[in-house]
Amino acid sequence: MAGRSTPASAAPRGKQRGKAVWKVYGRLSTVLAGVVSVRVVNVFWKLATGRKPPATPENPEVTMREAAIWAVLSGAASQLAKIVVTRRAVDHWVRTTGALPPGITPSQVTPGVTKD
Repeated sequence: MAGRSTPASAAPRGKQRGKAVWKVYGRLSTVLAGVVSVRVVNVFWKLATGRKPPATPENPEVTMREAAIWAVLSGAASQLAKIVVTRRAVDHWVRTTGALPPGITPSQVTPGVTKD
């Protein structure tokens, strides 16, 4: 019949939909990680120093030592949060679909998980 999808033509469409869903899922998890890490670092900085974190570390009123510490702390926290949230998203994806998300390659430490 005309207009009906065959199973062969449905597979690429499903794969494209999976890529689009993963892209949105990945972006949302990255934004969430960024928001959470900024808040956590700001609270940690205030508790550790008793002052607000530097809004612009390149400002000459901020000491070089303080700017460097801020850069290392905020950068490390941001990347750590991104890794944690993305790994949780991948775990959820694998539990839901039984396959790794698009763009994630299988390794030796993921036995039983197939690449879609």
